[in-house]
Amino acid sequence: MATKIDIVAGDKGYALTFTLENADGTAYDITGAECALKVQQQGSTDLAFTGVMAVTDAVAGQCEYIVLEGDFDDAGSYYAEIEVSGGDMLVTFPDIVITAKPQLPRV
Repeated sequence: MATKIDIVAGDKGYALTFTLENADGTAYDITGAECALKVQQQGSTDLAFTGVMAVTDAVAGQCEYIVLEGDFDDAGSYYAEIEVSGGDMLVTFPDIVITAKPQLPRV
């Protein structure tokens, strides 16, 4: 199941929050794991950035990434995935599409 998120290009300091799920829709327990958000702008072959995520409720599979200055400065589509690792575990949650909409002129 794809996750689609709309944001405004150039904004920063807010959280992108995710709930990771097993194939059957139950929460994916990320207790003791580390999570990273990997982002690539559409049309590029390089990563735009990789960021460390905070686990906010491990048993419920919830994690968040705080958007930093420069992360989504350019309007357009970005593809992302969350990589969960720890011990012998390495699981990737793909199919995240983030659309950075152009910012209206500042007043």
